[in-house]
Amino acid sequence: MRRLREADNAILYVTHYMEEAEELCDRLGIMDQGKLLAVGTLDELLAQLGCAETIEVRGLPPGTDLGLLQATGGACRMESSDGVTRLFVRNAAQFLAPLQQTISRSTSPVHVKMGPLSLEHLFLYLTGKELHD
Repeated sequence: MRRLREADNAILYVTHYMEEAEELCDRLGIMDQGKLLAVGTLDELLAQLGCAETIEVRGLPPGTDLGLLQATGGACRMESSDGVTRLFVRNAAQFLAPLQQTISRSTSPVHVKMGPLSLEHLFLYLTGKELHD
């Protein structure tokens, strides 16, 4: 596939492996249940969302007050399921103080992961689904 791509061949590549698609494809189409949700380069799709970063928090005890995080401006969406709270944000740095206040109340270990929005996160954002390998 890489050799064909490097030789400037047009290829329609269908996969559910997000890392592979992100690495091999110049333009992406995201489909869900037979409907095309988005088309463009990864940068174009991220720019359309206005949210370039994600924050994932694992290990918060059930019932944790997320009010400080919700009150912080710049969140496009926040979702919680199966012990993971995921925020899609414009700038993760502005969430550091409210995040610290929220997790400092926990008596158990809490894991935080911040980073740029990946194709996997974009898929989750657009479909509201979880990926299954």
